[in-house]
Amino acid sequence: MDRKYIIIAFIYGILGIALGMWMAATANHRQLPTHTHMMLLGFTVPILYAALLKVWMKLTEPTKELWIQFGLHQLGTLGLTIGLYLLYGGYIKREVLDPFLGVSSLLTFAGFILIFILFLKRKSPA
Repeated sequence: MDRKYIIIAFIYGILGIALGMWMAATANHRQLPTHTHMMLLGFTVPILYAALLKVWMKLTEPTKELWIQFGLHQLGTLGLTIGLYLLYGGYIKREVLDPFLGVSSLLTFAGFILIFILFLKRKSPA
């Protein structure tokens, strides 16, 4: 599971850096919130999750709960990335996107809480 998180993280990292380069090249920084969410929620947090799973929790096989956590984080992050891109690109109005962004935020938050619960439940390896 840690490898899945790292692969996803690098995909978001590549896309986030490409978006940052595009913003720099065009001097159009309206997508800064999208770029930031991609790099933090898409790249940094999954790298930290992977380290947590590999180093501290020492999980060799993913559990059903961990798959749920992975799915929550991925759905939430993807939803936020798409929603923020549409919002800050001026493609869809805030009033339309707010419920979508709210649900996406809640999914990401639920994934964060769930990984914390899984960490607390896991016995420290001896």
